[in-house]
Amino acid sequence: MLGIAAAEPAKWAGEEGDQEAFGIYPENALPVSVFLSMSSQWDWTGGMESHRCGLKHEVLPLHMDKLGVPRKRRFEIMADVQVMEHSALEVWGKAAEERRRKTPAR
Repeated sequence: MLGIAAAEPAKWAGEEGDQEAFGIYPENALPVSVFLSMSSQWDWTGGMESHRCGLKHEVLPLHMDKLGVPRKRRFEIMADVQVMEHSALEVWGKAAEERRRKTPAR
């Protein structure tokens, strides 16, 4: 991928180690597709300890358009994406805390 070893992006994101494979129920395929299409749309805090703080919801309609989400399902899909967003932030927050605990004080 762009001359980068496949494991490198996960390492940079602090997601080293074996990644667990999982299935997706058919009824969740569209919300997961929208969430994954938003992967480059994370807002970050500033400063030395910068971290993801949420998705850029203003571009969510563009991603739904791109993926053909029917208008009558958009609020439902948005709610599902928000659940995944909050879960991802929680996991990244716990991983960051774990890294801080393992880093020796200077």
